[in-house]
Amino acid sequence: MDDNYEQMIMELAKGKKNERFYNNDTKHAEIVLRELMKNADQYVYIVCSNMLTNVSNNKEYIDAVDNFLATDEGRTIKIIFTDYKDNSFKKTKIFNVFSKHKEQVSIKALRKEKIRRSDGEPINFTVADDRSYRMEIDVKNKIGFGNFNNRNEALVLKDNFERFYEIPNLQIVNL
Repeated sequence: MDDNYEQMIMELAKGKKNERFYNNDTKHAEIVLRELMKNADQYVYIVCSNMLTNVSNNKEYIDAVDNFLATDEGRTIKIIFTDYKDNSFKKTKIFNVFSKHKEQVSIKALRKEKIRRSDGEPINFTVADDRSYRMEIDVKNKIGFGNFNNRNEALVLKDNFERFYEIPNLQIVNL
């Protein structure tokens, strides 16, 4: 099943298809986020808990992040952590990649504010290039949905990201 899912996601990403897809577990989240990163051209914005899980620290994702940043110095990644753990994050593999590309990566952490759905539940999301996104509607179980070419939905997420990113007094995470 995962091979079929991976193939489907790769085809949607490479073809920049405007088709909603769903994911229902950690393995699917890893596949989708890797493909989002591999197929981004300019920027990636991420809202997540803290990047301490395998979703952010598996070899394929780390390689995709490193390649995205190394290919073009104009590419950027901005991240908002909703549950930042300083000492733990700085020991991760993904931190090491970000540290190699300090000029291209910017990370902030919310202190008390939370990014939540209208029903009050927390959400995570990744948006890239004003067209691709994955929204995680069940953070604990990594359940989400996304699209590799829906400008309208991607721009809503981008606008929300930028609004939160500009909150005064966010903690800056040094690389």
